[in-house]
Amino acid sequence: MPLLAIHPTFTVMIALISFVNPFLLSGLALVSIPIIIYLLHRHQVKEMEWAAMQFLQEIIEEQQKRLRLEDLLLLVLRVLMFVFLVLALARVGFKKGSVPLLGDRGDALVVVDASYSMATKQGPRTRFDAARSKADAIIRELPKGHGVSLAKGSEQSETVLGGNLADHDLVRETVKEMQVTDFAGRPDKLIGYIQEFTEKSPSVDQTVFLLSDFQEQDWGSPNDGLKSALTELCKKHTVVFVPVGDGSDANLFAADLTLLQGAVRVGQTAHFAGAVLNQGSEIAEDVPVELIVDGETIATRTLSVGPKQTAEVLFSHAITQLGQHRAVLKIGQDANPADNKTYLSFEAHDRLRVLAVVDQPPAEGIAKPTDFVELCLNPFRDGSEDPRALYNFVHIGMQELLAENLSEYELVLIADVNSVTATEAKHLEAYVQAGGGVLFFMGNNVSPTLYNDNLHRNGEGLFPWPLIDAPIKNDDKKQPLLLSIQQADHPVWRHLVSGKKNYMDTVRFYKTLGFKPSESKRAISLATVPATDSEAAAIAEFTLGTGKVIVVGSSADLSWNNFAACPTFVAFIQEALKRLRIPRLEDKQFRVGVPVTEQVTFEQSQSTCELINPQSESRSVSVLKEGGRYVMHLGVLGFAGVHTLRESGSADGREFSVNVNPHESRIVSMQTSELSKIYGPMGVVIDGSSDLSVAFADIGAASGLSNLCLLLAVLFWISENLLAHRI
Repeated sequence: MPLLAIHPTFTVMIALISFVNPFLLSGLALVSIPIIIYLLHRHQVKEMEWAAMQFLQEIIEEQQKRLRLEDLLLLVLRVLMFVFLVLALARVGFKKGSVPLLGDRGDALVVVDASYSMATKQGPRTRFDAARSKADAIIRELPKGHGVSLAKGSEQSETVLGGNLADHDLVRETVKEMQVTDFAGRPDKLIGYIQEFTEKSPSVDQTVFLLSDFQEQDWGSPNDGLKSALTELCKKHTVVFVPVGDGSDANLFAADLTLLQGAVRVGQTAHFAGAVLNQGSEIAEDVPVELIVDGETIATRTLSVGPKQTAEVLFSHAITQLGQHRAVLKIGQDANPADNKTYLSFEAHDRLRVLAVVDQPPAEGIAKPTDFVELCLNPFRDGSEDPRALYNFVHIGMQELLAENLSEYELVLIADVNSVTATEAKHLEAYVQAGGGVLFFMGNNVSPTLYNDNLHRNGEGLFPWPLIDAPIKNDDKKQPLLLSIQQADHPVWRHLVSGKKNYMDTVRFYKTLGFKPSESKRAISLATVPATDSEAAAIAEFTLGTGKVIVVGSSADLSWNNFAACPTFVAFIQEALKRLRIPRLEDKQFRVGVPVTEQVTFEQSQSTCELINPQSESRSVSVLKEGGRYVMHLGVLGFAGVHTLRESGSADGREFSVNVNPHESRIVSMQTSELSKIYGPMGVVIDGSSDLSVAFADIGAASGLSNLCLLLAVLFWISENLLAHRI
C-alpha cells in the first residue's frame, strides 16, 4: 500500500456516513466494518507435514505472533480513526452542567418576533431592526457546518426558511428582507410552534434563538402551561432568549372608529366617533387626529389623552355617493406607527325598509307602541314621509304578518303584541335563519304563556330561554327595578357603558317581563333585574342561523319605563339596528389573527368566492356544511385594513374592515435581569450582551471539541497508513 493512501474501507465509510446524515451518530455502528474485514482476512495457518520445516518452527511462530500484533494494532488505529471522524462530523457537544454528551451537528433555529409591537422605535431604529441585526450576528457567528432555519414569531408563527440550511449567506439575506406583521404576540402559541418545529426537525439537539421585545404583559407572568412547555423544551434543546426591547411605555393607539347612526343615507351627514388610547404613563398633549374618508382627509382635530386613558373625538361628513365607503382614523406619529390607524367600512343607502308590527292594525292618528323607535330613526315631524328620512316604516297588525315578504325589510320591529301563532313563529324563524333581525319590545298585551308555546318551544324556537309567567314590577314608582348591565363590551352598549361610565344609570324600569337564563349557546343576557328567587334577563340577545333577535322585556313607550324619554334610548336603538340589520359583515369589528367564519344560505354556498386583502392579494374562500349549516371560512385575517369578499369573476363585493389587536399596543418590555429571574430556573439561557457571548459560549466549546475530534481522526489515519505501508 502506498504511503498515506486512502484505505478502501475508509472510502466505504465516508460514503456510508454521508448516507446516514443527518443521523451521524448512528455512524458509530459502522466502525464494525474494519473489524469484519479483519476477521475475514486474518491469517489462517494451514498445517502441513514437511520434515525440512521442522527446524524453522520456532522462527515461524515468532513471526506469526508479530504479524498478529501488527494486524491488531492496525485494526485499532482504523477503528479509532472512524470513531473520531464520526464524532467530528456529528459535532459532539456538551450539555451545560453535565458530562460530555454526544449531540447532533449543532443546527440552529432563529425565531425573530414579528408581532407589531416590534415596530416600536428606539432612537433611529425599531426593535425589529435590532432583532434583525442580532439575528444576522448569530448566523454570522455560527460555525461552518451548522444548519440554520429561520422563522417569524407571533400568534401565527411561520417558517421562513426550513431544512437547516448550510448556506448562511442566503439566510442572512432573507433576514434583511423580513418585515413586521400586523399580528399580536402570544407566548403560548409561539413556544408551541417551536416545539412542533423541533419535533419535526431531524436534528437531535438544536439551539433555539428567540429574539423579541418580550412584552411584560405577555412574558411577565407565565402560566403553568407555558412554564411546563419551556421546561420540556430546554431538556431537549438549548433555548436562548435575546431581548431587544427598551423600558419605554409611551405609545398611543387608534382604538376605535364607528358610526353614531345605525346606517347612513346618501346626501346626508354621517357622524363618526373615534377613540384614542394612551398606553403610556405620561399625558400625551396636542395629539393630531385626522379622519380620512375614501382617501381624502376630511378634518383634523387635536386632543390630549391622560395616562392609561381613552379620549373620544367626533367628526361629521356629508356622504354624496351611494354604495360602499372607507373611513380611517389616523393619529400623529409616535413610538409605534403600526397601531396609529383604525379602519371602518360602511355603506350609504337611499331608503331602508322597516316592518313595524303591533297587536292590531294601526289607525290613522292613533299613537302606536313603535312611535318612539321611529322617532329615534326618523327624527322628523312627518316621520317616514319626510324626504330626508332614511327609514321607510311600514306599519301592520300581527294578523297581516304572514302576507309580508320579510326578506324585503332591513329590520322587523314587534312591540306589545299579544301572541305569535305557530305559523307566524315559523315565518319569523325563516327570516332570522336567513340573516334577518327582529327587535321585540314587550308590553301590557303580551301573554308570556302564548309566547313560550310558539316562540320558545322548549328551547327550539326563536327564544332559547322561556319568559317568566308574569311581569316583574314595583308598584312604587319611587323605587324602580334595579337594572344591572351585563356584557358591558357588547355592541349595543357602545357609547353607553364603558369602564366606569354607565349612562344607563338614568334609565328606570318599573315593570318588565324577563327570561329565565339557562345554558344555551344561542342566548346572551344584556341586562338583568331581580326576580323572585334569582336574576331575570330583562334585555337579551338570541341567535338563530345567521340572524339575531334582541328582546327588551319592558315596553317601547313610557307605560312601563322612562327609557324612551332618555337620550340613551336613541343610542341603544341605533346600535341595536346596526346589530340586527342585514348584511352585518360590514358592521362587525374583526381583529387581525382571528379566524373568521360566516354562515350562509344554501344558494350562497353554491357560488365560488374570493377574498381580497388590503395588499390586493386574493385567495379563494371555502364553504363547508357543518351540522346542517353552510359556513364560509374566511380563515385567519393577517392584515389590518379593508378587505373585499366577492364572487369569483365579479367586480362587485362586500367590504369589511379588520384592525390590529389592542393587546399588542402595550409595548413595555422586560429586561435581561427580569427574564433571567423568571426563565433562568426553567433552563433558558438569557443573553442580553452586545456580542452574544453568553449564547455562543457552549457553541464555541462544542465547535472546538469537534475540531479536536477531526484532528485525532486525521492523526489516526496517518498512523494507519504508515503502519500499513511498513507491513
